[in-house]
Amino acid sequence: VDLTVTKEGPGYSKTGDTVIYNVTIMNNADDATITSVTDQNFVDGLYSIKAAYDADCPATILSGDSCSFTFQRVTQVGDPDPFLDEVVVQAEDAFGNASSASDDHSVDLIAPSLTVTKSCLSEPVPEGQSANFQIDITNTGDVELDIDVIDALLGINESTTIHPDDGGCAYDADPSDGCLRFEAGTTATGDSVYNMVDVNWDLPDYYGLTNDGTESDDDTCDVEQEDGATRTIGFWRTHGSDGDIFDGAVEFGYTCHVFEDHLGGTANLGWKVLNDCSDVFGIFQAAVAKESDGDKRNNICKAQLQGSWQLLAAMLNDSLTNGTPLSDELKTAMQDALADADDASGKKEKRKAMKKIKQLAGQLGDYNESGDDVAIIDADGTMIPHADPNGTRSYADDTIADCN
Repeated sequence: VDLTVTKEGPGYSKTGDTVIYNVTIMNNADDATITSVTDQNFVDGLYSIKAAYDADCPATILSGDSCSFTFQRVTQVGDPDPFLDEVVVQAEDAFGNASSASDDHSVDLIAPSLTVTKSCLSEPVPEGQSANFQIDITNTGDVELDIDVIDALLGINESTTIHPDDGGCAYDADPSDGCLRFEAGTTATGDSVYNMVDVNWDLPDYYGLTNDGTESDDDTCDVEQEDGATRTIGFWRTHGSDGDIFDGAVEFGYTCHVFEDHLGGTANLGWKVLNDCSDVFGIFQAAVAKESDGDKRNNICKAQLQGSWQLLAAMLNDSLTNGTPLSDELKTAMQDALADADDASGKKEKRKAMKKIKQLAGQLGDYNESGDDVAIIDADGTMIPHADPNGTRSYADDTIADCN
């Protein structure tokens, strides 16, 4: 009996992976009957794998023939590295002569492992400033890994290879020593900024393994909100547009964006209800002296228009993300005063109505000027475009401010 046994398998494995071995038996002499096929690394020490042989090979291998079969084993915790596995084949010929042959295969065991830590660098962050995060990635395994670092909020989408920690790693932009660091920021809005990073990893192709995974971490930066932003009539009057130069949320200017997306697209001024941006622009752009048809405004109408400027500006300011809260009492008082002025009759009542509007307009004016030096924070991220007074005028429906 003269057999040659060749055992083949993968070069690498890790705990939990299934290793598939291929065994080829070549008969170099007379016909031989296989009597035993064993492997020393199964749980009972010498577990017969002849069943695997029998499934693919004949009981007797003819002279000069060969046969191949496969069997598998799951890599266990505690397996030695490298893992050496030997298969032994025993056979006898027609005369009862017995012989055996063997071959082994060595598999390098690897242990991929990655840790990801995400942290807010400094908090609380003043609203409108940058909330800065730090991402530390450490290769805690014994094999290099191909990684994709994805952090949509911070605009990070990078791919690289990180080598195992060599014991002296430094957290910087160089992954060759096993450590990698990213630092980036995003504008702080709202009460806090929550951020998550995903690091997808897999083994380089030359390991021949399909193992992969994802490690994630998150953190939150608390935000210190600065309330108190307001803008004067002049700002709101000129920051509209006609839709020709801007796009997106500010297609019709920042005034229109705040009216529609913050204030809800309607404003009750007591004597007028505004339902679209052309109405808003119409109030702000209306002339004090004349109505839209060129007729002169009476004194009550002038007072209503000027009071409406202050009230509308105040309502827009109140709806800002970090706007100074407007007193409901003051707002309601002006709405009532503007509405009541329509019914004023006689010089005394008209003077009284105008005096009340003027008094409330002064209070609203003080409110509108109170936070003019505080930066506007827009929670939806909308940026304030430049003023477009001509576009505002061209889109305005100034009939909304008529009294006759």
